Amino acid sequence: LVKLFGETGMMINMSLVPAMEKGVDKAHAGLKPDGKGGWDYAWADESFPVDEAMELRQRKEFGGRVGTIAVGVSDEHIRKMLDDENIDMIIPYHKSGMPFAVQVKTGLKDATDYTDVQNTQGVSNGDHFNYNEQLQVIGDPRKTALAYLDWCDKNGYTPKFPQFRDHPNYYKLLEDFRGYDGEGNPVIQGPVRLKLTGDWKEQLDAALADRGDTDRRIGEMKQNKQLMDKAHKLLQYQRLDGEVRKVMMDRLGAVLGENNVRSLRQEEFFDALESAYAETMGDAEAHAKVEVLRSSDGRVYGFAHNGKVTFNENLFNANTPAHEFTHIWVKVAQKVNPKRWKEGKELLKQSKEWQEVKN
Repeated sequence: LVKLFGETGMMINMSLVPAMEKGVDKAHAGLKPDGKGGWDYAWADESFPVDEAMELRQRKEFGGRVGTIAVGVSDEHIRKMLDDENIDMIIPYHKSGMPFAVQVKTGLKDATDYTDVQNTQGVSNGDHFNYNEQLQVIGDPRKTALAYLDWCDKNGYTPKFPQFRDHPNYYKLLEDFRGYDGEGNPVIQGPVRLKLTGDWKEQLDAALADRGDTDRRIGEMKQNKQLMDKAHKLLQYQRLDGEVRKVMMDRLGAVLGENNVRSLRQEEFFDALESAYAETMGDAEAHAKVEVLRSSDGRVYGFAHNGKVTFNENLFNANTPAHEFTHIWVKVAQKVNPKRWKEGKELLKQSKEWQEVKN
């Protein structure tokens, strides 16, 4: 891969993802105490391996076309990265479009939101300063950033992320991709060339043959009316009404406690869901999650929160209680005996049913 990358002329940026450390104040999100009165980076497990990123960034054969890009989640976090020569680009975090439930589950609800300052403010008449384009003309990232700030000041605009404008490395907040090497020289991506392995024809033939065989088998299944009818029936959620529904609710109540199982009409259901989300605000503990069951088309059937199950009465079906109860059972099992829980998962993967579903 290294050889291939070096020959194709591509540019690449390795994404570094900050972690939201528990017990750290919001002002220092993305950081952790270093034990000496200062702050170290806190990187999430999902981040590109940081040590590897730093090593690849220094490879001379890449000609400065490999860089690092990181999300900034607090002012102090961003200032530390602005000072760090190993961080090439910074994207201040913005919650635009992220559902609140996702913010809660990832811990990003405690991050500083830079949505309101991510764009140049006050721009009118289609004015636009293209940083990357100007970088190729001016030839220096810092001078290009100063040109942008000068353009803003002359036209009465507020620049992006104005609280950092006086930092000498402010330019790191303006880049969309790495456009300079470690010494500040502009780097233009070379022509990307397709490089095929020696047996590419055989690989292509095999892939096409496999796709054709898959299409044939799917076609045969579609022609089998009995099989298709059975599949539709199995996949169709069956509504639960009358005595069957009452028995199921009674049994769930007996297990979880009568006050921990309820079924609400749609409007009340969504009020309860919104209230459950609101309860999680400011609580960084994992148990504050709200587990929601929704269909592929977005319909919400129910949710579990703090050991309580709530069903959407308008969409109550056989799948709902089984799904919601499972969320609670899983959490209990993981906490009571995590070792046994892990062993159970491995045993499940060895079962005939698992293989049938996988196939």
